[in-house]
Amino acid sequence: MQRLLPVQEALRLHQAGRLPEARRQYEQLLTMQPQHFDALHLLGLLFNQQGSPEQALPLVQQAVALRPATALFHNSLGLVQQAAGQLEAAQGSYRQALLLDARYADPCLNLGNLLATQDKVEAALQCYEQALQLQPASTQALYNSATLLLRLRRHDEAIAAFSQLLFLEPLSRDAWYNRGLARAAIRELPAALADFDQALALDPAHLDARNNRGIVLQEFGLQDEAIECYSQVIAACPEHFEAHNNLGDALIGKHELDAGLHSYRRALSLRPDHPLLAGLALHAQTRLCDWRGLEHSLQALQQGLRDGQALSQPFCLLSLLDVPDLHRLGAESFLRTKVPDRQARDGLSARPRGARIRIGYFSSDFSDHVMSQQMAQLYELHDRDHFEVYAFSLGPDVRDNTRARLLQAFEHFIEASALSDREVAALSRELGVDIAV
Repeated sequence: MQRLLPVQEALRLHQAGRLPEARRQYEQLLTMQPQHFDALHLLGLLFNQQGSPEQALPLVQQAVALRPATALFHNSLGLVQQAAGQLEAAQGSYRQALLLDARYADPCLNLGNLLATQDKVEAALQCYEQALQLQPASTQALYNSATLLLRLRRHDEAIAAFSQLLFLEPLSRDAWYNRGLARAAIRELPAALADFDQALALDPAHLDARNNRGIVLQEFGLQDEAIECYSQVIAACPEHFEAHNNLGDALIGKHELDAGLHSYRRALSLRPDHPLLAGLALHAQTRLCDWRGLEHSLQALQQGLRDGQALSQPFCLLSLLDVPDLHRLGAESFLRTKVPDRQARDGLSARPRGARIRIGYFSSDFSDHVMSQQMAQLYELHDRDHFEVYAFSLGPDVRDNTRARLLQAFEHFIEASALSDREVAALSRELGVDIAV
């Protein structure tokens, strides 16, 4: 058996995770050969791996000085510089590596990661795309690109990227989970639930997957199953804010007000400044006719709204305050929280006006609900010579007297609860709806 060279033996130890032994081998080699560029490079990477970029930096810089045309060394120097907080220098090193070897995928990936941390998202996505062109099976480039697309709310693209990743790496728990998040965001709820279930099959201890599974079950109206999910998360991690918050929502939905208020207050103790939660807790408190400390809490709520804080859902404010200006401020802050990127959507274009104006009413309450009871006559009184009236029902297909009346009131009644938000919007455009209510 051929004996390994000293640097090869040190690298073998390094790759096996035996870092102290590898370090001794590298240092012994450098004592005998101070300009051994491979040993300098690898010892620098070892120090960086151990969280000591300040020790790594001069070693990798020496390796680059000895072999300035080696793209690998420039890429490693960029990693060390980035770890040391020298971000502009790191960018320069990655770009130099690409100049030396335009088919080297690692600098593309690393430059993309650096640009993503600086919120230069389009440039980062271009780097990931370049890395994938050079190395189509790079699961790291796919994952990083997909998670960045998810962060940008480009959900269709994120779903496609995660799907491509799962074709290559079907046991990726995080890819299943994140694809579920993207699908849930555009209300592809059955598919999202299946993704969360797959993530949990791979890792039953994935608490965020279990929590989000509960959210989807709650959307389906399965409150008890959702409560079970949240309770399991809290049992495993009592400090899990999202689970306490979601448990409060589910319990309130079952009219278990005491328990729901307790969950909201536990969530507030973990994150006092979380958007909208203070208003939910106050609303639950007033529904219980619990007036303790209410005056002080309402004063704080009003001041926070004036300061631009998102403290409550608009409907909760209607029962808490009789101050129209604060209702407006509350609605505006709520909208900023829920729709932070209110850019114009693609696909909206002018069209010739038809003989009648088309109005679309979108609601989850086209049944025996106070809203529909109060609005039914309005729907009936539309002048049909000038208006064509559509209903897009986003709630359950409930058959009651109010629903029967509404089916007669609208010219077009569309069951849309199984559609994603994007599909509902596309259908509305396809039908030529002029005004959405």
